[in-house]
Amino acid sequence: MAVFRMNINAYPGSPNCYDSMADAFKQFGDLEKAKEFFEQAVKIAEKKEDSELSVYQTRLEKINIL
Repeated sequence: MAVFRMNINAYPGSPNCYDSMADAFKQFGDLEKAKEFFEQAVKIAEKKEDSELSVYQTRLEKINIL
C-alpha cells in the first residue's frame, strides 16, 4: 500500500496508479475504498482520453456488482 501511495504522490495524473491502489484495497476486502480509487482512475482516464479507459471502466463496473 505504501508503494502505491508513493506512486500516486509521484504521478497524480496517472490513472494506472489509482487503479493499482484500487486493486490493493480490493485484495484486502475494502470494496468501498477500492471503488473510490477505481472511480478516480476512470475520471483521470476520461480527462486524458487514455487508451485504457475501457479497462478502468470495466473494473469499476465489476466492483459495483460486488
